[in-house]
Amino acid sequence: MDFNERIVDFNEWRNILTSDNRYLYTGIHIDSSILGDHKFVLISIRDQPILGLPIITKKMLGLDTLYAHITGLPYLGFTVFQDKVFRDIDYFMRIAKFISSKSIVSRYKLVFIKNPLYFIDPRGFYWNNWFMRVEFTYISYPDRIDLNRMRKSRVREYKKAVKEKYVVDTMDFKSFIKYYLELAREKGFYRRAGLELINRLIASNSQNLLVYVAKNDKGIGAGESFLIDERLNTCYRLFPFTTSYGRRTGAATYLLYHVLRDKLSGFPYVILLGGQDPNIARFVQDFSSELKTYFSLLFTPSSLLRKILTPFFIRKGFSKYGA
Repeated sequence: MDFNERIVDFNEWRNILTSDNRYLYTGIHIDSSILGDHKFVLISIRDQPILGLPIITKKMLGLDTLYAHITGLPYLGFTVFQDKVFRDIDYFMRIAKFISSKSIVSRYKLVFIKNPLYFIDPRGFYWNNWFMRVEFTYISYPDRIDLNRMRKSRVREYKKAVKEKYVVDTMDFKSFIKYYLELAREKGFYRRAGLELINRLIASNSQNLLVYVAKNDKGIGAGESFLIDERLNTCYRLFPFTTSYGRRTGAATYLLYHVLRDKLSGFPYVILLGGQDPNIARFVQDFSSELKTYFSLLFTPSSLLRKILTPFFIRKGFSKYGA
């Protein structure tokens, strides 16, 4: 099979993706505020696209890396133009071999791809010397939110917040994010706080953001923001924060409960994230109806680097076929 690669700009990329409703992609893939200045790689056969990927680069372990992910977002990863890749293992493996050895992927020391939920089968890459990691996220169905089904500790927090007379209000994103970054500095995750994404959202004044805070006459207790994905009719929970006052008074529980039940009821489901962090998981599990898996992929075309870095990758939770 004669696969080929083509590099396209954002406008052409968006035109291709929106030309057929059968294609699998997230709304993030066509959000100009996030990816408008990037290029994209299309893998095709006889001018029919098969898989696509945004070209985002950074240093990882000091090495030039094709890094198809933006910190702060849940995932980005591959778009899928032909679901045959999930129905024909041999076809998928040939595509993965082409991508690994003859596409832009082969020109980087490392490749890291965090895939969306619809990318249900990564084995074509796994069987072509890619490392794979299973990751988790929480899905909430707003119409199923029920305070009576939550753990007693969460109900106590909610009742405490009611006594504090919190109300849910909106806030502009630029003011909101100051509280989040203050928390990031306090808790020591500022460098992992998603600064690139934050700056892009501020600069673009994105209309796809929903921002809410729990507040009373004593101040702000907690904040939640969500990025709308119009393509998948969902939204992603981003940059939540709780102030020191809010932690003492149940503000986060009160806010997320009312935002899901009252503000996001028009979405069939909401992606809460948090499945990878035990501290976040303990909180969001009470607002979630389902735990979902998704897959991250890691690759180096260098056999020497693969040998050197395999122990490190395995410590980071990746697995390797045959290892």
